[in-house]
Amino acid sequence: MVLEGTNGPFRDLTDYILGITHEIWESRRIERIDDYYSSDCLIYTLGGLVRGAAAIITNTHDTLRTFPDRLLLGEAVIGTELSPGQFLSSHRIGSPMTHAGDLPYMAATGRKIFVRTIADCLVENGRITKEWLVRDNYSLALQIGADPVRVARHVAGGRHAESLAWLEAEHRRVTGNSTHGAAGEFEPSGAATFARAVLGAQWLGGDAAVMAYAPYAVLHDSQVVASGRDALLSYYAALRHGMARSAVSVDHVAVQDRHAGEYQVAARWTLAFEHVGPLWGVAASGRSAILLGVTHWQIVAGRIVAEWSIYDRIALLAQLV
Repeated sequence: MVLEGTNGPFRDLTDYILGITHEIWESRRIERIDDYYSSDCLIYTLGGLVRGAAAIITNTHDTLRTFPDRLLLGEAVIGTELSPGQFLSSHRIGSPMTHAGDLPYMAATGRKIFVRTIADCLVENGRITKEWLVRDNYSLALQIGADPVRVARHVAGGRHAESLAWLEAEHRRVTGNSTHGAAGEFEPSGAATFARAVLGAQWLGGDAAVMAYAPYAVLHDSQVVASGRDALLSYYAALRHGMARSAVSVDHVAVQDRHAGEYQVAARWTLAFEHVGPLWGVAASGRSAILLGVTHWQIVAGRIVAEWSIYDRIALLAQLV
């Protein structure tokens, strides 16, 4: 039995995603990207759009020059079948690595670091045709001792017209499609409603998310951010002080049943807002911005017990500096 639409040895979507990631990265068979990504695939990142397998190969070699021992260790794959031969996966990755090569804004430090990434991939007939990629580059900058605002200015200087146009279009789309409601306990049949309610409460305000979390819930990015429901909700409340006229669009939700009342849920979302207060080291600019994020929840007995929320804060700050 193989994954529908493929000719390879992969038994299901999780086997496919973990298998090709190991082959490309751990086995360093970078050329296999040509086999697993379509020649015209489009990767959406907040720092800029990437088109085609050839560009992915180039970017991969560039990354390995800087972090030659980088691993992509699968922590979770939460997927769904959209139609025969068409799947969407949300792959949470932990990457231990050494900063052994120079970056444009920082000479090699030799530091050991750990960064999380989530890649949402559209797989069609055995090839990835679209990907939404979010990486915690802010944590990366802090761990190697770089100033995140300086890094953001470097990113801002390298943005292209197509990427800027996409940011503007996303801001218009999100402000016209924002919905949320009150979040109670999780039910798998209402996963999309649950995701909209929780993410709306986090970014738009209010206490609607209280019942969605267990008292001992833990929030992660590349590190542990907050332990306990009160600390977690206070973290989001502090971020909201820097934002006004916010809107959030939940763009994809997938559920994986772990049995005995435990579920894994993935939600990809986009936040649009105006920058009105201090945010990750940048004073109020009055500018409009968007944030592309993916959140994974571990749910036990109807409540969130662990949350991994990954987004590129460096690319966000590049819109504000």
